[in-house]
Amino acid sequence: MASNLLGKFVLYKPTRKAFAVSSGSWTGNPANKVRPCLVVGLSLAGNPVLAPCLGARYQSPAKAWGRVAMLMIHEHWGPLKLKNRSAVTVPHNPKTGTGTMLIETNDDTSVQTPIMSFKPCFVWTADEGEEIMPQNQANLVVHTALGHVDKAVLQQMRVVMAQMKASSKAAKPASSVTLQPLQN
Repeated sequence: MASNLLGKFVLYKPTRKAFAVSSGSWTGNPANKVRPCLVVGLSLAGNPVLAPCLGARYQSPAKAWGRVAMLMIHEHWGPLKLKNRSAVTVPHNPKTGTGTMLIETNDDTSVQTPIMSFKPCFVWTADEGEEIMPQNQANLVVHTALGHVDKAVLQQMRVVMAQMKASSKAAKPASSVTLQPLQN
């Protein structure tokens, strides 16, 4: 089942503290909510490995990005472009610079679904992500409205993840997951 999820978005409640800290959480603790996550690969044990999505809202009346976009560590998040929609303009933050790579879905999508109205704007690219153990895999629900990401884009994400993990701006604590190579 896990290999069928590769490149798809699933709904899950991430538990890594690094995600919370990097997203600008006030408490530094993971949010107690389900969010879209991209299945970026499989662990050596064959478990899906997820990169969570982050929503950041541009507030039109104020002509400014909301609190999350200004507090997040931009290098840890790649902007997400839903096909046939304009790309997210990464908020400028002089302390951290801009985001990493643009991750594009290959399906025409609509982000408003009965399951969730959350509009993902960024995907985690700081390291491999979070491995989902077998006892939690039954809870994964595919979020079909977001489409999926091609293997070529997943491979590019892995390069960015490896570079970020090796840099001085690596997420802490770092992921200890080793991903299986992508099959063509």
